[in-house]
Amino acid sequence: AVKTILESPLTYGFSLDEGDYYTLPNYQTLTIDSAITDLVLFSKELNMTYSELKALNPWLRDTSLPNNGKSYTIKVLN
Repeated sequence: AVKTILESPLTYGFSLDEGDYYTLPNYQTLTIDSAITDLVLFSKELNMTYSELKALNPWLRDTSLPNNGKSYTIKVLN
């Protein structure tokens, strides 16, 4: 049913204006190649909340980011 509605929203009484669509906030990316022991503190240093950091980076599953020899790209607010 959802697929049918999404294919022809006007037929079923759904009308979306341009302002109804979700837009991402302005962000920039940082490349991190070292450990982050406390993501809450890291987000505060960037003048953003931990919730905003998690919303932009849903792949962050813990409150820290260990360094295992990889580089990570993290989105942060402008």
